[in-house]
Amino acid sequence: MISFLYAILVFLVLRFSVTLFNFLSNPKLGLSLRHYTDLISICVDAKDFTGENPLDDLLTQDYQQIEILVKLTGDPMLDYHWNTAYGHHRSVHLLGPGVDSRKEASGNYLLFLKPSVVLKNGSLQSMMHRMKTFRLTLLSVIPAQVSTGFPDIFFQPLYNFVLLGLVPLRLIRLSGSPLFSAGSSECMLFDKKVYLKEHWLDGLFPADIGGIEMIKLVKEHRLKTETLLGGRLVKSYAHGSAEVIFKRTGNRVYGLLGNNIFALLCYLVLVVAGPVAMFFSLNLNLLILPAGLIFLSRIMQSFLSGQSPVKNLILHPLQMLVLGVSLIFTAAGRFIRSQQK
Repeated sequence: MISFLYAILVFLVLRFSVTLFNFLSNPKLGLSLRHYTDLISICVDAKDFTGENPLDDLLTQDYQQIEILVKLTGDPMLDYHWNTAYGHHRSVHLLGPGVDSRKEASGNYLLFLKPSVVLKNGSLQSMMHRMKTFRLTLLSVIPAQVSTGFPDIFFQPLYNFVLLGLVPLRLIRLSGSPLFSAGSSECMLFDKKVYLKEHWLDGLFPADIGGIEMIKLVKEHRLKTETLLGGRLVKSYAHGSAEVIFKRTGNRVYGLLGNNIFALLCYLVLVVAGPVAMFFSLNLNLLILPAGLIFLSRIMQSFLSGQSPVKNLILHPLQMLVLGVSLIFTAAGRFIRSQQK
């Protein structure tokens, strides 16, 4: 039992160290005052969008050198709405369901964007600055999640809680090792020339294989990539029912753990079961160190993520319970599906 408690304590120290590194290095997309004129081709899929005017936020960006390539659904009613709303706009190109938007792009850069992501003014300039300054092939931005309902206070902080305690984000660019890989498929900016030259994805969009896998793929080709937090410039609004958000959270966190059941079980033991065992096994004086490590880690993660540290500290036990349940359900669901094939 003592060895197990020591292992938990060592893990808490390591997680705190990674979180402290992220906090001090501040891996956020910073606002750049430089101006660029390169054309950016934004690739979106009409079937993912809802609402009356889904592209208005993009069209009102302060960065005007953009073209938006919309892959239509093939549904006559939906496509008619898109043609009516945006068919006349010179920056919007509506493409048929079988057309590859990447090959139709005229820009020097390709931006793959999910409908839940909102780009603030200055975001595209800042992303271009990172691409050009560090000669990146891929820049992946993890949007800051904006709360849209009561379930979000339990689900929203979990991904960044795992991410910022596992991966030192600045080392993704500084190290060529695939071990330092993390990213989001919600917002990915590519150098189009390199992207098309390498023929990485035949018939697949980056989102189809996931952000982490895409980062690893770029590193395997010995090309430069970077992952940053969206901060105030790139935000994401959760959509869907509580059940949908629950499943999405489990899948995203499971991906951070390499989609490996053994890694998942180890993480659950160290993060959920371990602190509980410490609480019931140690006296109050000995609990000060692990409690302090958890306390400080949550505060730093909250500030980096733009979340309320008070809420995260108060709800920490419930959030860990939700994390454990979502990961178990995700792993069980994937195991069952693999057995049915």
